[in-house]
Amino acid sequence: MEKPRFQGRRPRALITFFIFLLVVLVILGFYPRVFKAMFVSGPESLFGGFLSGVSSGSRQVGSLWSNYLDLVAVKKENDALKKELAILSRRLYQSRDLFFENAQLKSLLALRDRVLKPGKSCRVMAINPTSGHRTFLLDCGSLDGIEEKSGVVGSFAVIGYVVRVFPHFSQVLWIEDNYFALEAKIPGVPDSGIIHGQGQGKALRLKYLPILADVKVGDPVETTGEDGIFPEGIPIGSIAALGTREKMLFHQVHVTPAEHLSDLHFAYVFSPEHHWSGHPLVGAVVK
Repeated sequence: MEKPRFQGRRPRALITFFIFLLVVLVILGFYPRVFKAMFVSGPESLFGGFLSGVSSGSRQVGSLWSNYLDLVAVKKENDALKKELAILSRRLYQSRDLFFENAQLKSLLALRDRVLKPGKSCRVMAINPTSGHRTFLLDCGSLDGIEEKSGVVGSFAVIGYVVRVFPHFSQVLWIEDNYFALEAKIPGVPDSGIIHGQGQGKALRLKYLPILADVKVGDPVETTGEDGIFPEGIPIGSIAALGTREKMLFHQVHVTPAEHLSDLHFAYVFSPEHHWSGHPLVGAVVK
């Protein structure tokens, strides 16, 4: 009967193991440095490198995680600062508007005390956004005593006159509109002319000022008080440019208005000296 093959291999393996163990013991006993170099230093270096790699990787992962948490914290702080900045910006604009409104109200009170002509302070409600006539609305109307052809001024100068009146609000024609016209003069010059608007953002034209009139760039332009709309001496603007041509009878005068509609919050409306609706020269039919 044939014996199994593995029965003969077991004693050989045991003998080989014991011989290897004996060699290791001999080397350990007589040559400790050789033993350390062969059986200790190699595995120790290999295992140490593995542990060092694991430790370095762990530190890098920890650093990445820490950086991620820092970025999350910075993002939250940045969002909070943006919200705070938006709130502060709104408060700043509100404070700026209140400052300008207060300054305009003070100017209107000073104007009323200086002119000594009856009128009413009104708030600017809206500006006509279309490309048609340049007008704006005031929050006072016929119930407040406002009438058509009432002169309207801002903090510094003329801004227009009332063209339509409703019970609770009024429509004002802005001084830059093409249909605006008003008698005007230059202080110290005996002759007067007519101020005409030329469109939004464009200089006004002072027409019919004689060529012999002694005027120069920078001279102020103001109302004459002879039209029944504004009292005398209300500023309109200043001369921005002069043009002369040979054989011309009148100056070509360009005037920069002193008021800007975009900065306007309040206006003062003068009560007209004449009742225009009953005036014989307005809408009268000659028989």
